[in-house]
Amino acid sequence: LMKEHEEFVLMRHAAAATPEAGPLFLARAEMLYLFGQVLPRMGMLLESFAKAIALLDSFVEDAPPQFRTPLAMPSAFRTLCCLLCKMDSATKPINIVYLQNAEAWLVERLLQQGLIIERPQEVHKVTEQQMLKTLNFNLNPSTAIDWFTASCGRLNIATKGMFAQQIEEAQGRGSLQIWDLIHQFTFFDVSPRALAVGVLCLELVVCGLLPLDAVCAADEVDPARMSQFERGNWGPSLPDIDLPSFLTCLEVVTATDVQDLKRHSVSIARSLTHAASVVESV
Repeated sequence: LMKEHEEFVLMRHAAAATPEAGPLFLARAEMLYLFGQVLPRMGMLLESFAKAIALLDSFVEDAPPQFRTPLAMPSAFRTLCCLLCKMDSATKPINIVYLQNAEAWLVERLLQQGLIIERPQEVHKVTEQQMLKTLNFNLNPSTAIDWFTASCGRLNIATKGMFAQQIEEAQGRGSLQIWDLIHQFTFFDVSPRALAVGVLCLELVVCGLLPLDAVCAADEVDPARMSQFERGNWGPSLPDIDLPSFLTCLEVVTATDVQDLKRHSVSIARSLTHAASVVESV
């Protein structure tokens, strides 16, 4: 398990959107791995993972200085897990000992990785009250998965089910892409809606509903890797699509104008091609 974890962190760090990622971002990668281990064992569904990431990023963005440090992350992890458990069930008991052990494990990992050089002190302890206040008591943020699922559903309705199969395939692939990308982007590097819109546009290209140049100019992404977004050409031919009308429909269902559709698509395409090139070299 530890070997798999080392490989996981190496891949995430290598594929990070910002190669100069600092200690706090690297501590975040350790926390995401631990969320993936802890939340299912506490009986929470996959959706809780995306919510945990969004809440973590929101907390770090708005927290007082003493909490915007890797030293505060173990305590923040335990507190956030407690809050998620309480939201999941008001009556289910919380395994405090298990969470304390997870917190202790995270402290040791951060020490081993050199992300902290001392153990957290009392000043770095994050209470539930402090976290709730920092989050403005909003424990149900819209995640990228929420935006993506809603946009796919709206697009299917807006097109009267004409492309239901292609949209369903795009939703399946895109959901996996989003799970991968939220490890690379924090909530405030790329907003959940922007992430969802960019992935949706690229997946519509893959399934043949959009031409690539409608959302990404050839000179905006590494040409050697552009072909990964053109797999739609391998599938069955689709009826001719009125591109201007389809783009207008896409603007409406995503509440995003065409220029932002392109901007978000380019951002995600660059991240995906960068991650693919780095992973190949690891």
